[in-house]
Amino acid sequence: DEEDVDDDIEGWVDEMEMMDADKHADLMQSLHPVKVMLVKLRKIAFKMVHSSMILLLAWKLLLQEQKRTIRIMPHDVVTRWNSMFDMLQFAIEYRPALEEMT
Repeated sequence: DEEDVDDDIEGWVDEMEMMDADKHADLMQSLHPVKVMLVKLRKIAFKMVHSSMILLLAWKLLLQEQKRTIRIMPHDVVTRWNSMFDMLQFAIEYRPALEEMT
């Protein structure tokens, strides 16, 4: 029967499928702060790209004051496999400036 054929040729395993309800709930609860931070970073990145000139100028002035390279935060794009990593790496490097702006 074709429905019974194992189509998982790469050997990937969905660990969440094997968890009981309590472990799944614990995992979701522990990931909540990460998800909240990602949402905040995505909003900041979007605002930087689509901001008024006033906000963009304030960002650039703040970076000059902190003697940092003037850069715009990369945003997470679903079709770019490494974009979330780039956004997070930028957020870590520019954390003091991001904290001051928010």
